[in-house]
Amino acid sequence: MHNSEEFSNTIHLAKYVHEYLQEQKRFDSRITSGILSRLFEILYFTSMKTEEGEQIKVNVVFIDPRTKNNSATAAFSSHSWELMLFKESRKLDIKNLLKLSRAADPWSSSIGVYLDENDNLIIHGMIDQAVHTQSYINHETDAKPEQAGIFQASIIGIGSLSIVYRFDLIATLKQNILATSFLDVLNSGPIATLIKENTAARRTKLLENISEYLKIPTEPWLDVFDKVWKNTLSRLLIQIRSYNQGGAFLITKELKGIKCKYELDYSRLAEAVTRVSFFTAQVDLYENKALKFKSKALPPKLASDITLARQDLASANEELRGAIRFVASSSCVDGLILFNSAMEMVGFGGVIEKLKVPEKIFFAGDTAGNKLNHGDPKDLGTRHQSMITFCSAVQSSVGFVVSKDGDVRAIMALEDGVVVWENIRTQKYIRTQRKSTGKKYITIKKRMRDDIG
Repeated sequence: MHNSEEFSNTIHLAKYVHEYLQEQKRFDSRITSGILSRLFEILYFTSMKTEEGEQIKVNVVFIDPRTKNNSATAAFSSHSWELMLFKESRKLDIKNLLKLSRAADPWSSSIGVYLDENDNLIIHGMIDQAVHTQSYINHETDAKPEQAGIFQASIIGIGSLSIVYRFDLIATLKQNILATSFLDVLNSGPIATLIKENTAARRTKLLENISEYLKIPTEPWLDVFDKVWKNTLSRLLIQIRSYNQGGAFLITKELKGIKCKYELDYSRLAEAVTRVSFFTAQVDLYENKALKFKSKALPPKLASDITLARQDLASANEELRGAIRFVASSSCVDGLILFNSAMEMVGFGGVIEKLKVPEKIFFAGDTAGNKLNHGDPKDLGTRHQSMITFCSAVQSSVGFVVSKDGDVRAIMALEDGVVVWENIRTQKYIRTQRKSTGKKYITIKKRMRDDIG
């Protein structure tokens, strides 16, 4: 017998997604709330299983098998997806999805699902080239690929689903919590402001180099530098989450009160961010010069400059990718990753000494921390509590905690007290503005205590 609370939440998710899809141009009238509920129920209970001892993660794309492949269109490129139909379709159930998930790594493949003539859910094929979508949403490329199908439903953890329409993250369901909005704390609000303050010296140096060596206005490159930092921290959180064992990092000007098992000085992450920003400006400079020649052949010197600049940018991006993975992998050791106020890694395996935990905290309802709800730190795990304690004691510190189940939270002290931001936006999804329906599908009986994170 299915747990009624779990089952009711898949129904809530289905109602919300159905309402969303009805507003879209690509809506398929065969998709009912009941069909979505069946689909999400199968995915939800599949997520509770393991296959050969491995946790299940898989993308399911709702796509009509008669859909014309990208490879058959004029817009086809080497990055285009292609739907390969099975000779024989299979019923979509827990058993079949569990087995097939082993062949459908979310970084490379998706499973195609649709309805038969009797409106039964079937697996009819697989879709390739998912790597380009993953690279885009994980901030590794700015090239937005074409999306296959009507929408995508993914198992992202135990009892955790995400639903995406094109590049709009519609909702996530994690255990008994349905989230339909996500806080972009790295883009605006007090956390984003603190990051900008911490990176101010490197920003100034970047602008000096752009002015001296490229001889172009520096104003446009302020936003580029800040964007690269935002993407870098997002990628760091995504990489930590990919290890499936939780982790945390703390940005602070004061290390007193922390015992660090492995101290080091690692500034390469911050340096790589600056290099990526500089070479982005350099490529832009030369490519703008090339536009003046329109259909004419480029002068050899300019053509060479463009080639070399692109190579420099590609090299800097690879350096940044390696630095992100170097830092993230240190989260696999018990304890915190530590950054100083210059955004340089100074150690890992950090343990916060026991301090008095605040009696109350606040949960933020917006990125600015203006909409606050009272909370109890005891409702969160020990890793969160220690971070809350430190941020309460040391102002202008910010902590990020990734739970084993993949939840990401940010913690920082404001005037009213310590604030926790949940449902942090880390991936590059858009957020479509929706009409207010007056309906509310989120009913949380209690905040689940998470002693693993």
